[in-house]
Amino acid sequence: MQMLLKQCIIYFLIMCAHHEKEQRSHGYRNRTMLALTLVIMGISLVVVIILWAWFGKIGPSFSSNVLANQQKELREQFHLPPKKPINPSETLIPPSLRELNTTTTIHNK
Repeated sequence: MQMLLKQCIIYFLIMCAHHEKEQRSHGYRNRTMLALTLVIMGISLVVVIILWAWFGKIGPSFSSNVLANQQKELREQFHLPPKKPINPSETLIPPSLRELNTTTTIHNK
C-alpha cells in the first residue's frame, strides 16, 4: 500500500513538473499570438479608417447627382416623359414619404 502511495506521489510530482514546463513554453507562444492578433486588428482598423476618409470626402451631393442621373437614364431607356429634377433638400426624404408629405399638407389646409 505504501509502495503504491509513493508511486502515485512520484507520478504526480513528475506530471506537475512536466506541466509547469509546458506552461512556461506556451507563455511566449501565447504572447506572440496575442501580439500578432493585435497587429492584424490594428492594420484592419487603419484600412477601415482610410477607406472611410476616402469615401467620406465624396459627400452627400454625390448621392444626389447619382440619383438624378439614374432617373434621367431610366426615363430615356423606358421612353418615359422627362421629369423635373428633385431638389437637393428633397433627396434627404425617402421617395415613399415625399408624396405623403405633400398630400398631408394639402389635407391640413
